[in-house]
Amino acid sequence: MIRAHFYHTQEAVFEGITQQLFKHIDTTRFIADPHHSCDDFFYQGVFLHQEGVQFALALSGGETTRKLFTHWRKQHLSNQAWNSIDYYWIDECHTPYINKESNFGEAYRRFFQHSNINPSRIHPIHYTQQPQEEIERYASQLPHSRGLYYDPTRYYTNDYPCIAPYQSHFHCAILDIDDNGQITPLLNSTTTPVPTTPYHLLQHPQTRQKHIAATVQTIRETPRIILPLIGKEKAQIITDLYHQHNTHLPHIQLLMEHPNVHIFTDNKELETLIYPNRKYVQTTPDTIHL
Repeated sequence: MIRAHFYHTQEAVFEGITQQLFKHIDTTRFIADPHHSCDDFFYQGVFLHQEGVQFALALSGGETTRKLFTHWRKQHLSNQAWNSIDYYWIDECHTPYINKESNFGEAYRRFFQHSNINPSRIHPIHYTQQPQEEIERYASQLPHSRGLYYDPTRYYTNDYPCIAPYQSHFHCAILDIDDNGQITPLLNSTTTPVPTTPYHLLQHPQTRQKHIAATVQTIRETPRIILPLIGKEKAQIITDLYHQHNTHLPHIQLLMEHPNVHIFTDNKELETLIYPNRKYVQTTPDTIHL
């Protein structure tokens, strides 16, 4: 299910994303005992946090995500919720962190270096090793979590509504789409053989820059996806999702098949599409199901 939230300004979009992330943190529970199943929680009516397990957030790169980091620094730097998160990267250029192409480097300069987040909670992809060696090292560092999360797609169920089980590396992923409609981890998603590791090596078709990126399967297993779409150049993606066009494209396939996607955009992209006859100025954000 895709839920689209739209606002008047970019800053309002970033604030909406931030509040949605905090909500995800509050509504995720971990299974404390590996011998317990999700049904045990249902029957007992008890939610437990697994000791030593943090909320695992996968971050992407891109200009929109970088602006989100700046928003976090300016508006939410002192929020204690940041220390309840383990931070991972869903894709990274194979380049030194000092370069602007480095997703971790930009995140560090815009947000992390200003925060009081424990450095042990921040897990960048390294560039000092050969890519394949780093893929193996990073995969060995990924968390493995089982638990429950709030899922509005389950409203229709009579038993334990709105609660769904998961088993994944991450609890939430914030993705970004470039001006060409590309999500970096999906650049070569049709290549064979299918990767057997959580991450693999990609090469951007235009820039030829090497990326270490999560596989499509890793993203699919992540129970929540947050996707900011800002600017007129992203409007086509929303149109495709709304009308179910271009479903052969990897990013459209992923978003349409995933059970829990939140899209955040400014009002102008959706206004003429969803409300073609609107004659007034909106004062509160709307949320729709695509």
